[in-house]
Amino acid sequence: MHGRGRETSVQFLNGKTISVKTPYMLRKRKPRRGRPRGRGKTGAGIYPVLKTLGIIAGASPALSERAVLGVLSNTFQEAEEALRREGVAISVKRLRTVSLNFSRAALRERSKAVEALESGTSKPGDSFKNKRIVITIDGGRIRTRLAKRGCRKGFHTDWKEPKLFKIHEIGDDGRKRKKGFVSCDGTIDGPDALIRLPATELVMHGASEAEKVMVIADGATWIWNHIDELLELAGIDPGRATRILDFYHAAEHLKLISEILYKSQSKQTQWFNRMRRMLKERAPKVFMAELVKSIGKSRDRELARDKNYFISNAEGLLHLRCQLKSGNWDSFYKSTVDKLANLE
Repeated sequence: MHGRGRETSVQFLNGKTISVKTPYMLRKRKPRRGRPRGRGKTGAGIYPVLKTLGIIAGASPALSERAVLGVLSNTFQEAEEALRREGVAISVKRLRTVSLNFSRAALRERSKAVEALESGTSKPGDSFKNKRIVITIDGGRIRTRLAKRGCRKGFHTDWKEPKLFKIHEIGDDGRKRKKGFVSCDGTIDGPDALIRLPATELVMHGASEAEKVMVIADGATWIWNHIDELLELAGIDPGRATRILDFYHAAEHLKLISEILYKSQSKQTQWFNRMRRMLKERAPKVFMAELVKSIGKSRDRELARDKNYFISNAEGLLHLRCQLKSGNWDSFYKSTVDKLANLE
């Protein structure tokens, strides 16, 4: 530790940068044989006072938050240009450093919260008391970029499925409240790891005392198979939880069926619009009867797969007419997953 302190700079949201003298600490390392490795005597230490104040990579908490929000909404280059227009001079390289360090700090705090849930030491809140809460869970597909072992150049680009969730508050009319609670998060780990994330969030805000909890999903088996576990971890009575099939994912399956049933574009559109309207307005039994009638005795495998999609999600169809929207889910997925997937 440098007893007299060390000079470093701190940048603020208004664009100003000041120089401060503060204690600097280096982790004590055991001496190694061979040539020196790492960044040397001055490298890879921490400023404990600045860390306590929430200053990450020389950026104030307000600047770090603004930088991360800018990066999530745009590319690094576009975020840098937007900040520059606001009077904050920050390079793309530094913007990336601030964003990554901020995100890693957030992941560490998230891990602590999950560990508290698993150990039973999590303190439940009450902000969800007597409120209606919607949980949306979805998966996707993304290429990851991981460096090859033992190689200075080259990397693997394996496909992985990011699993994401969104929790938001709705009013009595079933619509998202403008100033209500909203939380989005996800992971590229398996379903078990994902379920613990919304469960932690729900416990922290007292979802066990919510008036109603609704779970919206696209019908994927791995999601429905973990809903009971999610409710149990969050302390939510299953009797107050409703499972809803996402209308827009269901409509996509209807579109696929129309393309197989009819070659004419006009007939495809006509059938799709009619079935989509029935899906939204009519009882599930009426909708399913018309769907089975349209498909008939066809042995087409794709038709059978899409028909079974609606049969296996019969419970979700019962509540689909609530017309609850999962919010700007697609935009959340597209704008964040490719930036955050490699942080874990």
